[in-house]
Amino acid sequence: MIQAALFDFDGTLVDTLENISYCAKGSLKKIGIEDHTTKEEFKYLVGNGADLLVHRLLALHGRDNEQDFSVVCQEFRRLYNENPVYLAEIYDGILPLLNQLKNQGTKLGIVTNKPHSTALLCTERLFGTRLFDGCCGQREGLPLKPDPTGARELLKELGISPEQTVYLGDTGVDMQTGKSLGSFTVGVLWGFRKREELEQNGADSIITHPSELFSLL
Repeated sequence: MIQAALFDFDGTLVDTLENISYCAKGSLKKIGIEDHTTKEEFKYLVGNGADLLVHRLLALHGRDNEQDFSVVCQEFRRLYNENPVYLAEIYDGILPLLNQLKNQGTKLGIVTNKPHSTALLCTERLFGTRLFDGCCGQREGLPLKPDPTGARELLKELGISPEQTVYLGDTGVDMQTGKSLGSFTVGVLWGFRKREELEQNGADSIITHPSELFSLL
């Protein structure tokens, strides 16, 4: 019996690509780079935290060095923290899914590689304080996904075992996290990556719309 549902944030609950792209392109201008990376290309740059995103972008321009990284990373975080939900949109069908799960007594949690304080702020601004029972973002001493430590700690706080949990995400990193956690792992196709990546990383099931989750549970 599933008693908890854990969700990735970017690409699973919320389409944040326009927001990330805006901040990334703005931060690169700080060192004189006019970036033309497309939204589709950004889908394959995100997912492993802000630092790696900046490294990947700088590498595209042959500028991945310590000095440029420091400047761009600082500017990226400044722009992002000014308005972390700018241009972000909750995916169609997510709110009905969350509300129905909540009404059924299912515990809801978020596991993301966003900085923890930012993840809390984004969750509150987009979803309020009623829906989610817990949120785990990047913080000191806690490894990033696909390490399952953060998800495991969140479930411990909720008092629910991994075997009683469904884990939903849109990338191979998420599938690896869910499998390492020991939960039923669901890949979603409305996010940033394709079916092949989800299958190759061990998705137990793959869905194309949030409403399809109920037939699995």
